[in-house]
Amino acid sequence: MSLSKALELGAECGYHEYFLRQIELYPLIIKAAANKPTIYLENLAKDMSDRINMITHSSGELGEKLTNRELEILKHLNSGNAISSIAKSLHISQNTMKTHLRNTYRKLDVDGRHSAVDKAKKLLLI
Repeated sequence: MSLSKALELGAECGYHEYFLRQIELYPLIIKAAANKPTIYLENLAKDMSDRINMITHSSGELGEKLTNRELEILKHLNSGNAISSIAKSLHISQNTMKTHLRNTYRKLDVDGRHSAVDKAKKLLLI
């Protein structure tokens, strides 16, 4: 399915948040909004821009992005499972898990699991 068709379906079905999570599509969505401006595409492009700015400005060091592994760990944190259980399911040691958590908390500028999950939800990362 082409992106333009997916965007049409997104507009019809209200898949705004789904596209917001696809930050890598931002340049293509900007181009689509310029070529065929609709209220949906203009709002989506604006909201994606706002989200990118929020993520950039809310990280511990300006512009420092979460790694794929850190994003994966955030999703597991949301499950409520124990840290040791998450580490085991990801096939990493508890020390490695703690290192990832420390880096994730620093990048999100939070001080613990619950605030990390809350902020990740606010930023639509999970």
